[in-house]
Amino acid sequence: MREIRAPFWKGVLVAIFVTLLTSVSPISAVEYTVGVKEGEWIKYGEISAIWTGSGTEPAEVADLNQTEWMTLEIQDVSGTEVTAEAFSYYEDGSNKTETLIGDLATAEGNLSPNVIPADLKKGDAIPILIAEVTFNIIINSTVTRVYASASRKVNVLNLVYAYPSVTMRFTFYWDQATGVLLEFFWYSSMLAQTKQWSFKAIETNMWSPDVLGLPSGDVVYVFGTMFLVVAIVLGVFFVWRRKQAPNVVPRPVRKRQ
Repeated sequence: MREIRAPFWKGVLVAIFVTLLTSVSPISAVEYTVGVKEGEWIKYGEISAIWTGSGTEPAEVADLNQTEWMTLEIQDVSGTEVTAEAFSYYEDGSNKTETLIGDLATAEGNLSPNVIPADLKKGDAIPILIAEVTFNIIINSTVTRVYASASRKVNVLNLVYAYPSVTMRFTFYWDQATGVLLEFFWYSSMLAQTKQWSFKAIETNMWSPDVLGLPSGDVVYVFGTMFLVVAIVLGVFFVWRRKQAPNVVPRPVRKRQ
């Protein structure tokens, strides 16, 4: 019941393989960079899982529905290989911890798609391992979205497979600067059954929350500009007041007789 994470992503990757059978190609040599650091973590919430159909509810749907939150903490980074700890906390107070290890340059291991290479953009390739061969999937767009109370540049991957009586749709959102997964959505419909689940990042120590709805760098710029404007206005005001003040001629002091 608690062995959800690895089988969950394994099923997702198999479904992606089916979706991309006619479009994936072996990946060429690309120099990828790692954007996460040891000790960094991200917490996921807003977990939703819906299933309709006859028979028994799939185990992964039942498990996700009992999950209150999940975290991913980076344990070690060596070259392009990343080790992370995945932690799930359930409504009944139980929990599960799993070690994830993967090479971001080849997608080998069980870390993908939790973390991908950093600093990618629209049109760049994300490595994915299928049948022991690394293939590429192209990022659809790079947009700005809010996660964990901060505005972030986000790489988006949309995958759709539509065939008579079969539909599958995936949407991944990764943080551009770190490569960490921020949000995931999956919908599938086949054999008179539908499955849909999603989750998103709600807290992290990888970045600071925005102040007044602005990124920290913009906040410094805005407040610095405001301080400069106020200083200039006050300077002009005091100069103007000095010019407007009447010239008072001192009266002679009379000596007492």
